[in-house]
Amino acid sequence: MTFGIGPAAELLELSLPTFRDYARRHGYDVIVGDGASQGRPTAWGKVPLLREALNSYDFAFWIDADALILDPDQDVEALIPRAAFQAYAQVTAPPDVGLTPCTGVWALRGEDRTTRFLDLVWAQEDLIAHPWWEQAAVMRASGWDLGTRPFRKMSSSEWDSGTHILPETWDMIPWFSIGYASGVIRHYAAWQHELRAFDMRTDVAAMQGRRARYSVGLLERQVRGRSRVAATALRRMVTR
Repeated sequence: MTFGIGPAAELLELSLPTFRDYARRHGYDVIVGDGASQGRPTAWGKVPLLREALNSYDFAFWIDADALILDPDQDVEALIPRAAFQAYAQVTAPPDVGLTPCTGVWALRGEDRTTRFLDLVWAQEDLIAHPWWEQAAVMRASGWDLGTRPFRKMSSSEWDSGTHILPETWDMIPWFSIGYASGVIRHYAAWQHELRAFDMRTDVAAMQGRRARYSVGLLERQVRGRSRVAATALRRMVTR
């Protein structure tokens, strides 16, 4: 499950073929939502979409539009204990943020606990405008303190026993040290749109065997932190 509207529609064009390939391999249907979020910021739209889908399906695997499945061989459901109703990775953020759950890659089972949890997440209306939207609501419902940095899980919650933590290779964010490692999913979260689109195209080029485009992309990654001018020039060398 996914959606991509506005600028994210361009990113979904890149990611959706990898989602469809994964679905064919492991027997999933692909559901692309329209981004409806009942007046909230778009990211919140995944919550009612997942809730509705889980009335008909026994398992849902959500992936944000700005992510690519790099290694489609492992079925995520096989990694999740049957006693768990949800699973996500905890990503290693910069020191001022700390370790944090990430709902950009989020697996959920169709059961009563899931419905109650999603309803609790949605009910946290004071977090509607939080920069992390529904992820902040998931964190707070799970005992994380959003008022301190770095974020910390300060208390246990009734949801802990049903939450499975996936390896970080399932949600690798390139801002962080694991971001460009080999893994299952690379998630280009919180970047400028131009950088996300370019970097996603770099990894798509690698999957398609387009070595020249991939080489330019790798060079851009190497110089990005040292010279914004050089990185911009490299991005302008290619259109796709």
